[in-house]
Amino acid sequence: MLGELPKLRDKLVFEIEGRDPQDGIDMAGSMMSPLWNGQTSRHGKQHATDREKVVEAVTAVHIAAALAQFFSTGAIRRK
Repeated sequence: MLGELPKLRDKLVFEIEGRDPQDGIDMAGSMMSPLWNGQTSRHGKQHATDREKVVEAVTAVHIAAALAQFFSTGAIRRK
């Protein structure tokens, strides 16, 4: 999704409109980035990231759940 979101940015809308209609889409991308970059061993890398603590995993679950909810409920959807 991190690679595709910038391509789709102008075709998507987030239900809560900010100053810029794309603020919510940018927020979603910002939420995705630490999941992908901060937990490399969970995404097929051979070497674990420096910090892979329980609290980090719990936090990642909350972020991932919010993102899944945004997309599955239509809070983020095509225009």
